[in-house]
Parts: sequence; C-alpha cells; structure tokens
Amino acid sequence: MIARFKSRLALLAILPAIVAAMACGGGSSATLTLVADTSSLPPDSDSAEAIQQTADILLARAEIFDAGDAEVTLDGDTITATVSGMDREVAQLLLIPRGLLEFRQPVVNDLGFIICVDQNGAEFMVHPLRVNPDSATGNPARCFGEGQLGDPVWAATSTIFVVLDERSLHELIEPGSWQIENETTLVPRFTTDGSRLLNEVTTTLVGFPLAVFIDDLLIGAPRIRRPITDGRPFISGFAPFQARLYHAQLNAGPLPIPLTEATAHTE
Repeated sequence: MIARFKSRLALLAILPAIVAAMACGGGSSATLTLVADTSSLPPDSDSAEAIQQTADILLARAEIFDAGDAEVTLDGDTITATVSGMDREVAQLLLIPRGLLEFRQPVVNDLGFIICVDQNGAEFMVHPLRVNPDSATGNPARCFGEGQLGDPVWAATSTIFVVLDERSLHELIEPGSWQIENETTLVPRFTTDGSRLLNEVTTTLVGFPLAVFIDDLLIGAPRIRRPITDGRPFISGFAPFQARLYHAQLNAGPLPIPLTEATAHTE
C-alpha cells in the first residue's frame, strides 16, 4: 500500500516537468527499446502473437494520445517504439504500463467503519465520510482519523456475478468507450453485463468509496452516492495530462504481457 502511494507521489512530482516538455518538445522524438516478458503466458500460447498484439496496442496508445508519428518494430522479444513529438519521459509513462484496470472496495468492520493503516502499519478505523482526497499529496483516498492519517485497506469487489463470470473488468467495458469530460474526468461505458455488475457493486457501496486501480496503483476513489444503473461511472480529479494518459491506455486495452525498458534515447 505504501509503495503504491509513493508511486503516485513520484508521478505527481514530475508532472509539471512533463507538461512543460510536451509544450516545448514538439520537434523531438523518443525511442524506447522494450523487452517483452512472455513467461506468464500459458504453455500453449503463441508468444509471437502476444508480442504482435502488444505492438499493436502501443501504436493504438500513441494514436489515441494524439502523439506524432509512431513506429514499432519487432525483433524476437524486443519491441522498439519510436514516437515523434514526444519526450522520453512521456513515452515511458504512455507505453510501458500494462494498463490493467481493477475496482476494489474498502474493508469495513461490523459497525460500518472503514479499516485503515497508517505509515507504521498500525490499524485504525474511521467513518466513511472521513475517507477523502488529500490535496497535499494528491492521494485520492486517505483516512483522516483523530490524530491519525493513513490509507484504507482495499479488497477486490465480490459479488455473485463475479463468482459466476470471471471476465476481467476491461472485458465488461465497451471497447474504446472511455471519454474525457471537462479535461479532468474519465467516463467509460459498460456493456450490458458490465452495467449489471456495476449496479450490483455500487448498490452495496452507497456511502463508501469505490477504488479504481490501474496496475495496482490507486488512481481514483469516487464516493458512491447512489447505485450506478446506467453503466457510466464518472471518475474525476485528474490533472489533464493524467486524464489523457489513462484515456489512451484504457481505450487501447491492457498489454497482454509485461514490458521492461532495455534502453531509451531521445533525438
């Protein structure tokens, strides 16, 4: 939990520099040499097909992000991606993450209080209304107790529907349906089955936050005020650059295999 929080702080810390680079780096190009890790694929999987699918998703991310010209070449398990009009730091944030989306719910005790953990690992409990965004750090959900500050303990959302149908959350959202509203809010459109799941989950969470994670990093935690019955949750509070970044990754879809950077340079 602390590691995820620090990762978010690291991103927030470099955002001003990234935005400045985007504004003045229109003539630059970034090249990333990425190594595909196929070890997690099932034994009977076609690794070459998975790598090609990954390359296609990288190109889609660059296009949706409205970057410059993009080119991806393959050499075994090595993917070389070059994007014009983009600095290296932006290219890393856009292309390397897998983009795995997950919803989680807070762990609640029998009295309806949310269980939290402070930086020393000590547990404490707060009323749901005392879990709020922390403007000082950018953390979308912090527990503000009496003289205590910490993070909620999150658990995977569990419903009868999830038990019966093990599709990923990404598969329950209409392809390419993520939209940006007012530069700072992301809005997906769930499928019919996904809307049913979302309604079920949010009905049980009225008054509580619903955590949105990408690659195990908390990116938003909207408080559920009423069940979401139309399949269109609003996830707000992003900086415009963050919204564009997640918009591209979520619309292009998650990478089927992890990537690590071997070398990178900017021209």
